[in-house]
Amino acid sequence: MEKYKNLKAHTRYYVDGKRVPGTTTILGVLDKGYGLKKWYWQMGMKGIDVEKYVDKTAQIGTLGHYMVECELNGEEPDLEPFSKEEINAAENALIKFWDWVDDNELEPILVEEGMSSKKHKYGGTVDLYAKLNGKYTLIDLKTSKAIYDTHFIQLGAYKNLLEENGYEVEQVMILRIGRTDDEGFEVRKQNNLETEFELFKHLREVYELKK
Repeated sequence: MEKYKNLKAHTRYYVDGKRVPGTTTILGVLDKGYGLKKWYWQMGMKGIDVEKYVDKTAQIGTLGHYMVECELNGEEPDLEPFSKEEINAAENALIKFWDWVDDNELEPILVEEGMSSKKHKYGGTVDLYAKLNGKYTLIDLKTSKAIYDTHFIQLGAYKNLLEENGYEVEQVMILRIGRTDDEGFEVRKQNNLETEFELFKHLREVYELKK
């Protein structure tokens, strides 16, 4: 699992032998506050150590994502570094994912596939590209408590990566798999991502200027 996390954090993308930034790195130029100051205050008032809470939920989210990936690839996940509590919580996310799969016809084509855009000079790793109910679909997995606007900007960038590399994309969706029962499960489709990709291209320019 440690190897998996390190690969996720340090994936490098190249175009014509030259390193280019990843999609999430480019999106980092945005202020993704999401009302965090208020949330930090509320957690503090409840006497909750925010740093420990964030680390724990992030760990569970990463593990849930990893377990889904292993299932899709037919691999056995390495769960040794994790506590029983973390594994049980992450299995909740996995069960929610397979409950959704049971109601659909899913044929995975690409799982955690990294690719680069020669035209726009960036890279990214697509969570899942599959034939879903007969349609070629880009699926992004989010183990979070909500879906944010920047998620769709990210999807616009991923959709372009797929299309530029010769893959047809008929529909695009986010599967939000909550880490707890309270966080639930959500499917959000948004096939027209032209505006989001335009925003991403501008962010790409801002990223270059900030360098």
